[in-house]
Amino acid sequence: MGYVTYLIGAMEITAEGDCGFNKREKLVTDLVNRDVFPIDPSTMESIRIGMSSEEFKSKLIGWVSSGHWEEFDKYMNIVWKGKSVIEDGNITLLPGDIHYVEMSDWITAIFNKGDHCCGTYFEAGYAYMLGKPIYLITNCPKKDLAVNFIGWIDNSGGQIFSSRANYLEFIDKKYNLKVNTDEN
Repeated sequence: MGYVTYLIGAMEITAEGDCGFNKREKLVTDLVNRDVFPIDPSTMESIRIGMSSEEFKSKLIGWVSSGHWEEFDKYMNIVWKGKSVIEDGNITLLPGDIHYVEMSDWITAIFNKGDHCCGTYFEAGYAYMLGKPIYLITNCPKKDLAVNFIGWIDNSGGQIFSSRANYLEFIDKKYNLKVNTDEN
């Protein structure tokens, strides 16, 4: 893959009522067809934490409700900082969300009306601090977005797009991407 982009956006409370899969699914295919590796937390997070996003969301709610802060903190640290796995004399780092921002050439944010973000804002702010462009795909008017979010996007060299098609057209031109239409 020629480029890497981290797909940030709501996972806990989404307009679609899922854990962020639907807003990312088609975009993942579009990016792979352009030789861009999409880091999709809605699928990759389960590898680090050992459970599906739905199960993890339920566990988090349970740990908070019951005051099981040790479990809550353990898994939140795995989400954000990753974890090391030692197997057969080798050590492997399973990156966390912080690493995903660092590994990316640019950040692709998806925000739909009805999404409630938290980590997305941290990731966007961190990307801004690292000088990585943030490209937002949204169905919301700019005036309805959080002002700091707009500032991080604008000042990172990023842009806001009203559709996935507009975003893809932009990155195709900016990064000289070619769409692979080979069905094999």
